[in-house]
Amino acid sequence: MTRVQMEKPVIALLPVLLGLSMAFVLTGMSLRGAVFALLFAAALYSVASIDDVSIRKPLIERAGFAGSMLLIFVFIASIPKLGSQPVSPKYFIMAALLLAAYAAGRLGSLSLSGVSRPLLLYWGIFAGTSAVKFNVMGMVEPLEAILLLALTAAFINRRERLVLATRFVGIVLFASAAWFLLSIVFGEPFTSIRSFIYANNIDVERPLTLFAMAMPAGFTFNQHIMGYQMAAGTVLSIMLFRAEKGLFWKMVWGIAVPVVIIALFLTAQRSTIPAVLAPLALLMVTRPKKLIIALLLLLMSAPFMHLAASIPDLAPQIGEARTLKSRLDSEKDVSSRLGWQAAALKAVADNPLGLGSGTRWQEISSSYGADFSDFGGEEQAVHNSYIAVGLKLGWAGLIIVLAVFWRILARVPALMADGYAAAVGLSLIAVLIQGFFHNASIFTNEAASWTLLCLFAQWGRATGGEQNV
Repeated sequence: MTRVQMEKPVIALLPVLLGLSMAFVLTGMSLRGAVFALLFAAALYSVASIDDVSIRKPLIERAGFAGSMLLIFVFIASIPKLGSQPVSPKYFIMAALLLAAYAAGRLGSLSLSGVSRPLLLYWGIFAGTSAVKFNVMGMVEPLEAILLLALTAAFINRRERLVLATRFVGIVLFASAAWFLLSIVFGEPFTSIRSFIYANNIDVERPLTLFAMAMPAGFTFNQHIMGYQMAAGTVLSIMLFRAEKGLFWKMVWGIAVPVVIIALFLTAQRSTIPAVLAPLALLMVTRPKKLIIALLLLLMSAPFMHLAASIPDLAPQIGEARTLKSRLDSEKDVSSRLGWQAAALKAVADNPLGLGSGTRWQEISSSYGADFSDFGGEEQAVHNSYIAVGLKLGWAGLIIVLAVFWRILARVPALMADGYAAAVGLSLIAVLIQGFFHNASIFTNEAASWTLLCLFAQWGRATGGEQNV
């Protein structure tokens, strides 16, 4: 490709970045955002104008990989718009990476992995229905998920980069756990920093947002998302400790494992127990020689686990403080949620095409026998992300969920031979299990879950597992 041919598409896309810059200025952001955008465009133009492909392409790809790591951090931390910015920084990073991928010629060579096809169908349905209704905000979540999947495929597409990205996600989750513990122990300055970063999530008309801000958390606004992060972080840290050969990384994950486990107990979320134990049990089954050692370690750690489960989560609560043990002993809450899910399955059976856009589960839940008396009669979400997909899309939604699960589980055995790939695969299973007990999952673009799914899709290609599904 000649220099002139390379410059033309870059020049054609510069007005897009310039338009984003002007939008930032017109909506009240400082001029620094516009200056950054223009400098990025100028830098990309300069790189794209280099005649020597052997120099130009590696520069763009390295910048794209670094930008992808920044995007993953901002995405997992769910950083909203800061100050007077009109949107979260992640959308600006996505625009920059999309332009870099185009300049590197990556977009034209992207192909779908087996696990991504049913998910793209799912997100495509939502994006399409939102477009028909001229609901711009309804298109944000699907496009965000699709873009992250595409950008991961564009820049994290080789084993050495996948190893770095897997470590980076582990470090982010480790740092989130450490931040959570430090905010509990010391309060300031961690509380003030959290209040600044997530200030735009506060809505005075929704008192629960004020309550959420008052609760200590790691790199997230809502504390219940800590369960996803810590379940994934526990499995990921353990598996990376097992996979690493060098002393430095062994030490990093050796420190990370106890920190993340302590944070996991302090989230006081019952769902994290099966979420962590199930993938580790799967590992033991596939490695039977280590099963006896694992059982002995489990027995030796049982007293510590019982003590840790009795520690309150130290977050300000409505009523008495919760511990993981007290929540496990609470049968009433469990029976209520199981009742909601049984009622929701009846609703799915009666509505093969889904509830439709004009009907919400909370509006019909009581008619199907859902009992909310333990919550003051206030209707609750179904607390099962996969049944929620069935409520939205009907039987077709459940088929998509089953297709995604089948493709993931069918690919896991091929990943087990590579320690880093196995770490991502088993961590993804951990957050998938979380979705059975909560309203967030890969089908709601939950950040930790979707990031692991994107890496999982690329590990399938790198290890050859893609050809089996």
